Amino acid sequence: MSDRWSHDDNEILWPWLLRGIYEMKGGVIGRTALMTNVVDYIKTKNYWGKENELSKYLRISAGDSYRRNLYKITRWMIDQGFLKPHAGFSEVSITRQGINMIGKRFPELE
Repeated sequence: MSDRWSHDDNEILWPWLLRGIYEMKGGVIGRTALMTNVVDYIKTKNYWGKENELSKYLRISAGDSYRRNLYKITRWMIDQGFLKPHAGFSEVSITRQGINMIGKRFPELE
């Protein structure tokens, strides 16, 4: 497993982070979530066989590079309009656009 982070890693992880916020907060706009708590939430879920794939990206022990990458992904999701920042970039809430994207990526949640 490489410790180097690539754009592909972001592409794999961001939909699951968005889904984690959606599930944690009951799909309600405006309820804030700490991104580190979202990661912990995803780690505890059995996402239909995806947990092994995701475990590579959910290594809290990866230190500063992990936090930097989580920040970059969060920033990208905010820039796309899927999330709204609250206390800096560590605390966010899902937007209507984010909920719409969840419906497209994970139709089983509808």
